[in-house]
Formats: sequence, C-alpha cells, structure tokens
Amino acid sequence: MFKFSSFVATALSCFACLPLPSFGVDSYSIHFPSLANDQSYACAINAHGTVVGKAEKEKGYLDFIWFPKTGIQRFTFNASSSFPVINNLNKVFGTGWFAVPSWWSSHGSFVKSFYSINSQYVLREINPPNFFPSLQQVENSQLLRYLDNHELAVLSCNDSGELLIADFFDPSHAKKFAVSILQDLDTTSENFWSRQNFSLIDEKILSQANFMNHRRMILGKCWQQGKKGMLRYIAIYDLTTQGVTPLFVDKGYTLSGFNDAGQICGWKMTHQTDELEGFLWDPEKGFQFLGDFLPHALNNRGQMVGNIKTEANSGYYLSDYPNAIEKLDALKFYVWHPCVWLNGEAVPIQDLLSLDTLPCTILNLNGINDEGKIIGNAFLDKRRIQAIVLTPIDTEEIALIDHPLTKHEIATEENEVVAHSVP
Repeated sequence: MFKFSSFVATALSCFACLPLPSFGVDSYSIHFPSLANDQSYACAINAHGTVVGKAEKEKGYLDFIWFPKTGIQRFTFNASSSFPVINNLNKVFGTGWFAVPSWWSSHGSFVKSFYSINSQYVLREINPPNFFPSLQQVENSQLLRYLDNHELAVLSCNDSGELLIADFFDPSHAKKFAVSILQDLDTTSENFWSRQNFSLIDEKILSQANFMNHRRMILGKCWQQGKKGMLRYIAIYDLTTQGVTPLFVDKGYTLSGFNDAGQICGWKMTHQTDELEGFLWDPEKGFQFLGDFLPHALNNRGQMVGNIKTEANSGYYLSDYPNAIEKLDALKFYVWHPCVWLNGEAVPIQDLLSLDTLPCTILNLNGINDEGKIIGNAFLDKRRIQAIVLTPIDTEEIALIDHPLTKHEIATEENEVVAHSVP
C-alpha cells in the first residue's frame, strides 16, 4: 500500500495577495487517469491540468503522467516510493531505481537516484549530492518495493528549473534539504551536480523545508532567539535575497500548502480539546481558523480541498470509508469526508457530483490548480485505491464518468514511454 504521507515584512512585499473568491462550482465530472488494473495515487497537478502520479505493481512502482486530452503515459523504469512532482512546463521530477553493472552479480544491481523527464520524454538520471545519504543499492529487482528505505525525495519544483530536495520523503523527519538549479536540464554535463548548480540549505537558516513556490520562496521552519530561549517559527526563505522572514511561532503546525500569493494552509492540535483544527494564513489578513476542516492543498486563488470530520451517524455509512474511521471515545465514531472549501464552509465532494451512483468511494483530495481542477484518490472496490481527477462543470451539463474499465483507459503499448538516460 502507499504511504500517505500523512507550511512580515520585506520578504512578503513582492506577493500579490489575492482575496478569497467565491467558489462558484455546482458539480464536477470525474476521471480515472490511471489504468484499469493499477492501484494508483495522484501526486500533483499543474496549471494545465496535467497530472503526475504513481501506480503500484506487484513488483514495485511506476510513475505516470496524464494529459487531459491525450491520456496516460507510463514511465517504464522502476520508481521509488517517493512521489513525483511536475511544473507548469510539464517537466517531471522524482526518484527511481536505475540499473548499474556489478562485478559480483551477472544481473547487475539497482541504485536509487533522482530523475527528470522533460516534455519530450527525455529521461535523465541525477545523482544526489555527496553530502546526502549514500545511494541505496539493491541487487534483486523483485525486492525494490520492499527494501526501499524512503530516502531521497523531490519535495517541490518551480518553473525556474529549481528543485527542493530532501534526504527523506517526510520533511518532518528529514535532516538535510537542498535546492538545485536545473537550467541546463536538456543539455549533457558530466558535472551536473557541481557546486554552482547545487546549494545545501543551512540548518541555521531553515531547520525544515516543506514547499517551494514559483516566486523562489521556500516555506519551512526555523529557530529564533526569543525572550525565554530559542523558539521555532514558521518562516519563509527567499532564494533571491537569501533572507529569512519568521512569520509566527510554531505551535505544532502541520503545513500542507503554500501558494504564490504567500498564503499557507495546514492544521494544528488545539490545546483545549486536543483535536485537530485547520487554518489558512494570509500575509495581509493573518489567520483564519477553519474548525474541523483540514486543508490538504490550496491554489493561487485561495481555494482549498481537504477533509472534514463528522459523526458516523450524519448520513454517511461507515462501510463506505474503510480505513478512514477514527474512534475517539466509547460512544462516538467519526469519519473523515473529502471536501471542498466553498464560500466559507466545507462541502463534501460527494454532494457536488450530480450522479445517482458512483463507481467508487472518494477517499481524499490532495491537489487543486488555479482552474479549480482537483486531484485525489478513491476506493474502487473497498480495497484498491485509484487516482481521480475532478473537473468543474456548468450546472447545465451532465457529469460524465470516465470509468477505469472503458476501452480508452485500457493499457496499450502506446501508453508506455520508454525513456533513455542522457549520457
């Protein structure tokens, strides 16, 4: 199964902060971008509605890219457990396993490295910097899925060709973060990871890095001297000025989104009830607390998707949400419902699909672009997870379903991209 993994001054003066809009959407169409027999997970969506994700196979993982007009393309090399990312130029970055010759094995071995794939499907293997963990090496390709130590991850990418990378897939447990300059992505270079193209983020600047936006700002956490000792702050690191701006004291915040307007979303544990509470922070307006709605992503218009906690007897059936049930006490059960934040309240996504029956149960929503297109994941048969894409439609239209068993979603040789590394 996938690991869900299970974020003022001068630095913010360049942000063009946008007001929270009314989200005038009444219904969505639903699409299944991966293939019929895949268990898959949608990882990221860009401004054009192009989606990257990960498909789970019996022997490991394959990353894929899905275009709204032309459909899915699968990358044939073995992907690691970390999620791929994509920028608005349709360049994909991630981590994968690549074959290397071995003198002690006739079959060779596999080493985990970063990769990039451009819009022409040219694959490039990128060795991690030498101060990151030693490259994990596995001899048996059948064991790649089970022996993956989750080290090395691309956390974010921007349209300037920069990557925010970490030595572990979960930023809260990573120890080293770095930014790479990938402007020579489509050229060959023996010294691709030379020092002029790579910069380690000093832990004195940011002790944790979570996101990077297209304005070359990195959202993370830093330590600052306070009146009663060292305090940890939510902070922004400006790659252009090399300055750090502490925003507010970290009170156990989980950061889940950061947009080009400088807005931050996430959640924290409340001191009074020890329950989770969502928030949206704006550079001009400050905090807006969202109650039981926990945002998982936001776009540049301030629109959010996430989950909300409701009691199990509120009209939804427990059997529709396997593995999504939380027992808080002996009498009450709660269910996390995927929602869209509309006009100041969380609306369950199921209520926005104008369909009598769905061929799936939507599990979560984890991405939204500026056009309001949403990615998430759903249970097809209460056991198998598959990526979904939700597209806003007019109220006069009928929400059509691209079911994963329809003929245009069946795997063919044309769906596979055989990419070769650049020497």
